[in-house]
Amino acid sequence: MAPWQVRITCSAADTNQNALATKSLGVRVKHVGCVHAEVSLIELGDLSILTAPGEIDPAYVLGRGASTADYGDWGTYHFPAMTGVDSLMPGVHHVVIGSAQDYLSYMIPSTDNVGWWNFDHPNHYEDWVTIGKRFGDDILRAWRELLTPTADPSMSP
Repeated sequence: MAPWQVRITCSAADTNQNALATKSLGVRVKHVGCVHAEVSLIELGDLSILTAPGEIDPAYVLGRGASTADYGDWGTYHFPAMTGVDSLMPGVHHVVIGSAQDYLSYMIPSTDNVGWWNFDHPNHYEDWVTIGKRFGDDILRAWRELLTPTADPSMSP
């Protein structure tokens, strides 16, 4: 089976929620902002491989339960449950490769982002070096489109 590719984009500030999707020769393209990135789903027999252009938070793949963290003076943060894409991947064996095709930055759930300007926050570093607050969520949305072609593209993480 031929690999499917989706181009996703985001801006350095925030990504645009209004995506324009086009189809051409079996390649689905999403135009969202200014930076073009590529994700792929490759199927080889019982093996499926997803790629991403950055360092992946495991919650995007494996999911997570809701949790709460006390950051002292910074207050208490509530992290919502997330459903990962592993259960959507075809085949018996699943591989997810980060920093593939491009390396743009960390993929952080937008709900976990504490803001790049909060330098002293204990959970700050990744927010400072990601290209946009919703970059990881845009990658997740593209993965879901590859794995469930009839899915609503506005599906949130």
